[in-house]
Amino acid sequence: MLYYTNLDKTVLGMQRNTASSNNIVIVSGYIGYQTIKMLADCCNDVHITIIYGMYGNDSISLPLHNALKEIQCQYPNVEILYSTIPVHSKIYTWNCDDSIKRALIGSANFSVSGMMNDYKEILSDVEKDVFGNLQNYCKDFVIRICLHLTRLAAILEPVNVQFCAFYLFDAILLKIKGEFD
Repeated sequence: MLYYTNLDKTVLGMQRNTASSNNIVIVSGYIGYQTIKMLADCCNDVHITIIYGMYGNDSISLPLHNALKEIQCQYPNVEILYSTIPVHSKIYTWNCDDSIKRALIGSANFSVSGMMNDYKEILSDVEKDVFGNLQNYCKDFVIRICLHLTRLAAILEPVNVQFCAFYLFDAILLKIKGEFD
């Protein structure tokens, strides 16, 4: 099925339609505080992993970073990862342990702009025969190019978010817009 209206309600309602799901993984080029908070509020018994894909290209504003840290403190079931290379994919999966039960892909970022503007973006159901490939992509992606938000927090705090610098952290080459003191 193709979705192009009420994408926020589609994504938020998917958990109710996938009762066996115990974790959600979202890969999105861009993310927003409001959409993550809405999902966390309605799925507090489900582990949620959200990957900010374009961090490797665009970095993150300090206010958004701080808001995301706040969400992680408030919701222990939410894990936010930053991609170290630019990834513009939009993938939404509802999983039971390591098995995908339902998935959506499309053009909609997990942000207010991507979710709440009818006809601007789309999401589409993924056929079950593609679940294996999608799962491999997501696992490979997380293992190779993501950095956990709480690990990044220690680095970002003293950063002036205007210039680029490269640092090796936890054996991952990480690109941060900023200038360290």
